[in-house]
Amino acid sequence: MTMQIKGVQIAGLPAITVRNMLRRAHSALDEDFVSERCKLSNRLAKRIIQELVNDGYIEFSERSRVLAYPYTPGKEKPRYRSVDYYKLTEKGRKLTQASAVSKLRSTRADRRRVAEASGKSKRKCGIHVSGFDGHCVWKLYLSTPSILPHK
Repeated sequence: MTMQIKGVQIAGLPAITVRNMLRRAHSALDEDFVSERCKLSNRLAKRIIQELVNDGYIEFSERSRVLAYPYTPGKEKPRYRSVDYYKLTEKGRKLTQASAVSKLRSTRADRRRVAEASGKSKRKCGIHVSGFDGHCVWKLYLSTPSILPHK
């Protein structure tokens, strides 16, 4: 069953925003990725990541060194910073498949199905197929039971 996220908050953000961000995290995500996708400061992105980890949507994957600033080889020494990368958990993958569409009220649909199944409905539809000389003639009908084609 698909998870319903309409009107739900995850880590203080609308669940739709979190779902859309996680959908774009193909292999791993970091603080900069969350900041850019959710339009947040890096400080808030770090807090969101921590809440997503606590809630079980993502988990720590690896720590890596990346170049902090551009530099000129021979003139300057490179400066690095460590970046933590996170990957989706099974719960996170389920969230990426979540729906934000309202549920269909089943009462009207159920009544219509029951009426059609019991023969009390005035609406009937179907396909009538007849063949001659190797050709098939298809007729789509939508009518009352009194003028339905005979078998």
